[in-house]
Amino acid sequence: MKELAKKENLEIVDILVEKQTAKKPGRPVLAEMLKRIEAGEAAGILAWHPDRLARNSVDGGQIIYLVDTGVIKELKFPTFWFDYFRLSYYLGSQNI
Repeated sequence: MKELAKKENLEIVDILVEKQTAKKPGRPVLAEMLKRIEAGEAAGILAWHPDRLARNSVDGGQIIYLVDTGVIKELKFPTFWFDYFRLSYYLGSQNI
């Protein structure tokens, strides 16, 4: 992941590791990360795969909402990425 960040010229604000399963809502590290993003500490998320972020509708919905409202501007993964405009188009957002 560090190599991808370097290659893509991404500024890494922090490296967070969540040990709790993404199948159930209420993960403390995810909650703290999203809180920090909402506070403006970062504008995107770099993760191994989207299912590492959310495998439940509560966490997934919160991430989608933050993308839809422009708080999260990019989601990047080694195999693909979304920016606000692509993800909003993909999700059918009316806010563009």
